[in-house]
Formats: sequence, structure tokens, C-alpha cells
Amino acid sequence: MMFVELEEKNKLASDQGLLNILRLIEVALSDPQVAADYQLATHLNKGAAAVKNGYLDSQCRNDYQQAINYFLMVNGFKVSPALIQLMSL
Repeated sequence: MMFVELEEKNKLASDQGLLNILRLIEVALSDPQVAADYQLATHLNKGAAAVKNGYLDSQCRNDYQQAINYFLMVNGFKVSPALIQLMSL
């Protein structure tokens, strides 16, 4: 019985984490500077699609984190705070 409860709590935490990632991606994409960067927008949209399907694999996460790193390197940190928060998730 306790195992089922623990499993449900883990699933809920995982779902909440995915929802947070989706929310941050949507906020980041609402920034015109982010939306205008084709590579970053593409990787963020792929990440959002993966989250909506209920699973975000490490390769997809690495892809959008690398795109964010490059974007921040080129544009500095005068960008959507959502991008910086996505790096820590």
C-alpha cells in the first residue's frame, strides 16, 4: 500500500516538474528575441512537445540547454529570466 502512495507522489512530482518546464518554455517563447532565434525556438518547441507528450528525455533537454547557452553567449543575459530558470531544471 505504501509503495503505491510513494509511486503516486513521485508521478505527481514528475508531472509538476514537467508542467514547470512547459510553463517556462512558453514564457521564454513569448519573448520576441527568443522567438526570432530559429535554433533556440526550434529546440524549445521540441521540448514543449515532448513535455506535452508526458516525457522529456535527456537528449531533448540537452539540446534546448545547449541552444540556450549559445543564445545567452551571443545575446548576453538581457533576456527572458525563464531561459535562465530552464537551465537549472
